[in-house]
Amino acid sequence: MKKRTAGLSGILALSAAFAVLVSACYNPDFGPYFMEITGVELNETRLDLVQGDTPTLIATLRPSNVSLEGVTVEWTTDCNGAVVGFFGEPPIKFDGNGTSSVMITADSPGETMVTVTVTVEGRQHPFVVSCTVTVISRPE
Repeated sequence: MKKRTAGLSGILALSAAFAVLVSACYNPDFGPYFMEITGVELNETRLDLVQGDTPTLIATLRPSNVSLEGVTVEWTTDCNGAVVGFFGEPPIKFDGNGTSSVMITADSPGETMVTVTVTVEGRQHPFVVSCTVTVISRPE
């Protein structure tokens, strides 16, 4: 049986292919990875709050090391029950780590839905995640 070894030309060809792969994945404007967004997650899907509580909701892009070019985020509430206020510097955006956060305040008793809608330029449908927020009166 003949032994096969990689010659210098084979090693150089592999090195060149690896260099092309690395350079295709590296974009100096966006960091080492330039991948498409595959989803968005919220740190909470349900919050049970007492009037006056001020938790922070955090939305994270998946994967977190994606390009933010053409990405917009919108935080909304349905205002059906509980009144929930958002605190953040408008416009609320994703940071370089792929996270967007808002501090909410539980203003009045009831239940509401806080929704995060992430729109990606060139993608037909946005990513949508929600958190149900229930607020009860502060005991006297």
